[in-house]
Amino acid sequence: MPFLHLLLLLLTSTVKAWRPWPHHTGNATSLRFEGSKRYEGSSEFVDLKYHMGPVLTENITIYPIWYGKWTNSQKRIIRDFLSSISAVNPKPPSVSGWWKTVQLYTDQTGSNISRTVRLGVEKNDRFYSESKKLTRLTVQKVIKNAVNSRSKPLPVNPKTGVYLLLTSDDVYVQDFCQGACGFHYFTFPSIVGYTLPYAWIAQTMPNYHFEPGGENKSFLNNDRSRIQIGVAIRFVILAARWAETEGEYGVLASLVGDSLGPIALAGNDGLDI
Repeated sequence: MPFLHLLLLLLTSTVKAWRPWPHHTGNATSLRFEGSKRYEGSSEFVDLKYHMGPVLTENITIYPIWYGKWTNSQKRIIRDFLSSISAVNPKPPSVSGWWKTVQLYTDQTGSNISRTVRLGVEKNDRFYSESKKLTRLTVQKVIKNAVNSRSKPLPVNPKTGVYLLLTSDDVYVQDFCQGACGFHYFTFPSIVGYTLPYAWIAQTMPNYHFEPGGENKSFLNNDRSRIQIGVAIRFVILAARWAETEGEYGVLASLVGDSLGPIALAGNDGLDI
């Protein structure tokens, strides 16, 4: 799901770290992440430059801001995803397994990224407090409105908090899917009053809604096309990343564009690609 893959990249892209991994001669068990600080940066196969900026090494709390129209099922998907980052003993492949790779990165003091990501309190901005057209500066005003609200304001947590602004599919953000499909930064005290880490992500699966169904969970479009396990999908790849310790690729993909989406039913090998 492109929305969630993009969320993963945003949560980790503040960490542009590079510390050569020592050459290992043991088996895969020796690469498991434990409580120790022995594990460093990335390996010789991944060259990610660390520019000595702040890194979230303490327990991370994410504060979602729902901007615009979000259904309960859409919110549930995102909540489940965020909660799964720190899941204990999940079945592979899993988000928490991917996060163990992220934990290998360190800041300039040698501290690893936190293994704990918590879901904090949420804020609804269903009436578009800064209109349906946002710039990079008015995005920060939305966060300001959330922490300064007269009714149930979000807590101010500059040290371990991340303010996640999620815009619905009827909201346009400056340079959306031209310069970026999402971004992260710190708020300006001149606008918000505080320096707060934040990220913005747009809803990139318009017209799809989640259909719970036990083992047969799916996403259903308004034209009744369905995305579920076994369905072939045509999509555009925006970026790819190799997760070394898991031995698999993570792909950032999008369904936004002409002729993208489901192209064959589950179990149908007759694809017209």
